[in-house]
Amino acid sequence: MLSYIHPDLATAYNLMGMIHFEIDQLDDAMRYFEHALNLHEKSIPTDDPLIAADLHNMARVDIKAHRFDMAFTRLKRSLQIKLSVLPTNHPLISHAYVNMGLLYAEQKLWTDAHSFYDKAIAIQRKTLPTTHPDLAVSYANKARVFIEEKQFDRALELYEQALNIQLKNIPFCASHLAHTYESIGLTNIYIGRYTQAIRSFEKALQYQLDCHASWSQLCSLYNNMGTANYRNEDYQLALREYQTALDLIPLTDHSSKRFSTLNNIATAHLTMENYSIALHFYEQLIDTLDNVDLPPSNSSLITIYQNIGLCYLAIENNDLAIEYFARVVSLTENPSILSKIHSYIGDAFTVVLTVKLIHMIQHMIVLQYTCVTNRRESKYFPGRNIVITENGLMKSLSNIEIGERALVMNKENQLIYEPIEDLIHLK
Repeated sequence: MLSYIHPDLATAYNLMGMIHFEIDQLDDAMRYFEHALNLHEKSIPTDDPLIAADLHNMARVDIKAHRFDMAFTRLKRSLQIKLSVLPTNHPLISHAYVNMGLLYAEQKLWTDAHSFYDKAIAIQRKTLPTTHPDLAVSYANKARVFIEEKQFDRALELYEQALNIQLKNIPFCASHLAHTYESIGLTNIYIGRYTQAIRSFEKALQYQLDCHASWSQLCSLYNNMGTANYRNEDYQLALREYQTALDLIPLTDHSSKRFSTLNNIATAHLTMENYSIALHFYEQLIDTLDNVDLPPSNSSLITIYQNIGLCYLAIENNDLAIEYFARVVSLTENPSILSKIHSYIGDAFTVVLTVKLIHMIQHMIVLQYTCVTNRRESKYFPGRNIVITENGLMKSLSNIEIGERALVMNKENQLIYEPIEDLIHLK
């Protein structure tokens, strides 16, 4: 029976941590790595490389969880320990440089990331066989930085080098092979080689299934396969792959994967002009916004609201089309986007104004094209007309307050927001 501070027990904790890390269970991984560190600190010198390895493992979790300051502190201490007891060209030093590169890459500091990856590769080329798996990992890491810099040919070259090494180390590198094939597929999507991308994704799927990959990894891969087929204009196949991805997501999961998968399905149906079905999935997508762990960016919301507006415009639900187009206007000042959206709103307004012309005569909104500095007393008037306020909401006249800014057409036929000066009720 092992003592509670026996080093072998720390090894077991580290192995458990690595298993949880690989399947993205970061809290569990960190707990096991912390147990390993606590045991080592009680049983071996503080400058032992095993403690450096524990810190290295914990920093990897921090990087994945975007705790960059904590990751930097741990990596710095880990590197100091290694440099104090190991030669400067030792492979363990290269591991520290790889993780520093990962840290800077996650923070989009590409130059610093390249610098540390290059340091790692320089050591590995001097001390390891040319087919060593660590070299493949370093090549793949550096390739990802080239992807971010949109240097796709250089990225593909490095991915191919990584792939050649990993193919010589099967089955040890099976999970890495899946990742590399998927990365090659994504790079081919970026440069428009969709058929090559699909072939790479199929290879990746084969290795993921062999390695019993997590639902999260499979979900990402099926979404990528769907995107390749979508870009290749095979929409039916794309939808089948997106649906497979959606079916893999547990009902209790609130990650961004559900959001992005629903968006992919809705967008495919929009492209196929299945507007009602697209709206069904967009409604589910909107419902996830309150619970998603990583809220979408403004640019993503702009695209989604625009697409929802287009669906409503296509099925002639012009009030809701205008509402979603107005949400886009409230999120951006980009002239090209606004020009497009104003054109959509103009189309919808034409229909709305035609249908409601008699109501517009009965309940008129008086708007001036200059802003009033002294706000008048708030007054409310009954009415059935709807206006769009500056925050993108649609309000009836009975709920409008004097001074609120509403969407109007100015004398140059441009859609702008102006304050409401007064409401006149005509009998």
